[in-house]
Amino acid sequence: MIDLILEYNTNPYHKTINRGVPMNKEEREQFFEDKISDHLPYVVRVKTR
Repeated sequence: MIDLILEYNTNPYHKTINRGVPMNKEEREQFFEDKISDHLPYVVRVKTR
């Protein structure tokens, strides 16, 4: 939830630098094929003051 809180809460003390799933298409397919999880990892980089 931290990515949603930081992205949708307007706050002058932080800025989202980038966000997304840190995997290419093949890695995503393997992730689900290996049944590691039914949720992909998600990374958010934030700059704070």
